[in-house]
Amino acid sequence: MSENEYQEKIDALEALLDEWENKESSPDGYINHQAHVFIRDGIVNEKPEKWYRQKYRPLFLLREAYGGDQGWDIRAYVRSVADRERKDRSWPTWYNVTRWAYGILKTSANGDFPSLPDNSIITTKSDDHPLKQIAVVNIKKSNGQKTSKLGDLMNYAKYDATEIWQEIELIDPTVIISANDPLIQDELAKKKGFEIDRQDFPSILKINGHDVILIEYHHPADFHYTNMTNYCKLMAMYQRAFRAIKNK
Repeated sequence: MSENEYQEKIDALEALLDEWENKESSPDGYINHQAHVFIRDGIVNEKPEKWYRQKYRPLFLLREAYGGDQGWDIRAYVRSVADRERKDRSWPTWYNVTRWAYGILKTSANGDFPSLPDNSIITTKSDDHPLKQIAVVNIKKSNGQKTSKLGDLMNYAKYDATEIWQEIELIDPTVIISANDPLIQDELAKKKGFEIDRQDFPSILKINGHDVILIEYHHPADFHYTNMTNYCKLMAMYQRAFRAIKNK
């Protein structure tokens, strides 16, 4: 891909978010991005062309962000987390995302993944910090709440499905880690004519003409399991799909 093509994608992503923020409200008025705090997301790195050059591109498909009385950008927030040498204990969600992204980024050509990274990976300030090598997309771009409700998220997934897919296609990931209910995945898949076969898990989708692994996983803020268990379960799922693609 040429520099011009990188820039075209980057410009298209920003234009999409502009249009999304100013999208007309739903007929019933339930969804109104213009009237609520709109939170932009997408490729975290300040130089998105670096993202497109990555061999592995993990996109975290999350539910909703919240806070503030004016629109803000979760990409800048995640960069700020990566850039602080002392990490605040109020950021455990991004600790998990860092670990999971590290494992995906460091997976070898034969599908082997590294051991659970130690805290130095999380706390060391670096231009190559795992958080700067991810993309983040929320289903619900405005009126975010601390606790997500399935019916509410489903309304946004249905109304904004076209834009969600446009954003994903422009970001062009190689793996999507989705922290949403399977019903949300099914709704989005239906929009694109995909069928998620959970007999063969995780799923492999075709996006922009190449294979993309879809891992349906719990939210990185879910701490019912140890860091080791969370990491190894996710990476085993990724490894299975990774090797399936390689052995086609």
